[in-house]
Amino acid sequence: MSTKQRATPLLVSKEPILAEVPQQNVLIDCQQPHAEVIEIATRTVWQSVEPISEDSFQALALPEGIARVGLGCGVMDAHYFRQSPGADAPGPVTDRFIDGRRFIHCANPPAAGADRPPGDGPLRLVVDKHHTLIFDAGSDMTLIRTEGGSDLIQVISASPQGGGLLQQQPAQEDALQLPRGWQLRVEHAAERTVIELPNPTEAWFFDNGASFQGPVTGLA
Repeated sequence: MSTKQRATPLLVSKEPILAEVPQQNVLIDCQQPHAEVIEIATRTVWQSVEPISEDSFQALALPEGIARVGLGCGVMDAHYFRQSPGADAPGPVTDRFIDGRRFIHCANPPAAGADRPPGDGPLRLVVDKHHTLIFDAGSDMTLIRTEGGSDLIQVISASPQGGGLLQQQPAQEDALQLPRGWQLRVEHAAERTVIELPNPTEAWFFDNGASFQGPVTGLA
């Protein structure tokens, strides 16, 4: 887990210049399933750059000390990582090949793992990552406002059939089960909208596989 102070959540509503982003930092076809694995010794999470099917994920020949985390489909139109955790400045992420597939070092979870602050609510991970989301004009952005007034934006779609990130079993219900005082809403992107998640990021994982992350500002 990062030891630096939480950055002020930043919302940028302007056309991103993707040509200036290192291409190895950009995930391909992000609304399709991508795999995450964790290196146990270093507590580093690696994400597949290209989509992968459930069968191919389960068939991956993982090196010793690497474990599967799960599959996730993004809800944004594009996304990238500004840098790998631990890097001094934005730049090309660290990558590696696992069984012929390229993975990038995208995040470091806390050593203590996930917790459930609202009791029986979603799992929370406070993650060291530098993650940027892009929603095209006309896209809908789904948000949750917590009881404390923080806004979280949906990053990963639901996977009620199971197999999602931090999802131990198929969900008994497709719908989000929100803690008391939390509210769900949808905002429409009138223009291409770029959201830089703060570092560290609060990543909340629901039983149906959906993940909402932030906090974010400027989407009220």
